[in-house]
Amino acid sequence: MANQCTKANVSNDSIINAYLAGGTIKSVAALFKMSSGIVNRIVNEVGITRQKYNKKKAILTPEIKQQIVAAYLDGNSSLEISKAFDVCTGTVTNIMNEAGYVVTRKHLTDEQKKYILDAYVDGKNSYEIGREIGFSNVIVSKLIRESGIEKRSLYRLSEEQQAQVAIDYENGESSEQIAKRLGVSANTVRDAIRKNGVEIRQVWPKKEVPAGQLFNPNYDPQDLPECSFAGIYKFTNKINGKIYVGQAQDIYQRYYRHRESRNKGLFPNALKKYGIGNFHLEVLERVEDLSRLDEREQYWMDFYQCYDPKKGYNIAKVASSCRGVKRSAEQVEVMRAKLKHFYAHNENPNRGRRASDATRRKISESHIGKTLSPEHRAKLGRPITPERRMALNKGINEKWRKKIAQIDPLSSEVIKVWERIEDIKEELGICIGSVQCACRGKAYDSAIKDYRPKTTHAGFKWQYVD
Repeated sequence: MANQCTKANVSNDSIINAYLAGGTIKSVAALFKMSSGIVNRIVNEVGITRQKYNKKKAILTPEIKQQIVAAYLDGNSSLEISKAFDVCTGTVTNIMNEAGYVVTRKHLTDEQKKYILDAYVDGKNSYEIGREIGFSNVIVSKLIRESGIEKRSLYRLSEEQQAQVAIDYENGESSEQIAKRLGVSANTVRDAIRKNGVEIRQVWPKKEVPAGQLFNPNYDPQDLPECSFAGIYKFTNKINGKIYVGQAQDIYQRYYRHRESRNKGLFPNALKKYGIGNFHLEVLERVEDLSRLDEREQYWMDFYQCYDPKKGYNIAKVASSCRGVKRSAEQVEVMRAKLKHFYAHNENPNRGRRASDATRRKISESHIGKTLSPEHRAKLGRPITPERRMALNKGINEKWRKKIAQIDPLSSEVIKVWERIEDIKEELGICIGSVQCACRGKAYDSAIKDYRPKTTHAGFKWQYVD
């Protein structure tokens, strides 16, 4: 075992040898002038136990027990007795109970109370007074507080004292020894040492933490930066073999969205549980025509059956659709809260209005006698395929598409007016969703579960052009 410096040039070997020689934790701590916690930790770290070394507890003879009882009846506290006989306070209490006495908390006498208040007014602190009369500083501080005397700053050291503390510490004295000598806490001494630019000595050796092999969130595939193109990708869990299939216009950017995502769901929860380092990323197919992304994703989802809970993490059976997805009650409440917030800040002028009877009658009469052709009825009943969905979305996008102005935030000068938001993604490589949020002037923040103002993205201001 390494001879690690522990306190005031005391090695771990010296502490362990003193303990194995028959000393107790308390006696060893008193010998080397350090706390019992440090000795106990050093002994435990090397694996020493009483059972392993056949070290039995000290046997208290009837004579020693009688001395403990007599000391208690003379007015000594259980704490004072435990220090005198090198036993814990619980042992003192058990001995008194065996003798038929009930151990009660020691109370301050009127003379002691008067001495505490006078000594505190004269400049002593509660630590010093407590050690003198055999009470804890908590009891002393409580009496001072109840008496109405203004409490001094918590054992604050002057600038000269702080400088001297740092010098004494550099000369080899421990922080506990300095604290006991000055009547302050060890933390106060350490703060003074740090303030004077002296580094605190290492109390015990730091444990080497091995690099994690299972939960490593900082995993970057070497060839990932080359995947800045549209296509279909697959994540495979190296531990249980489950997979997730997805599509992206930029696989490289989508990977980092998964890595930094704070969303909740089957796949995001798996990333948080296992760490993205335990998922193998694979590009299944590069797609040049963006209109075929849904079609190709559907092909690979059917190929791997990743929507089967036993095989994968996809929750929907249809690409880019939530059809058939069962939401939990918590998810439903979150979605309901978002919709309430949206409609509360975006009031529809026709919301809540009921059409008059005359208007309802006109609408009804306009549909009387209308018949649908067989072709129209067939169109209404046919399922929505990925190709039909793309055609419908294309028509809707063309009808409601808005021009977007790219503005310099410093000069407010319009740099360019974009006809299609897709062109911004293709030419500048900027996220479309963030541009849309900047145009709307707000973005939803899952951390605060509310919307926050947003007008800029990628160093530019973005606005819709009427």
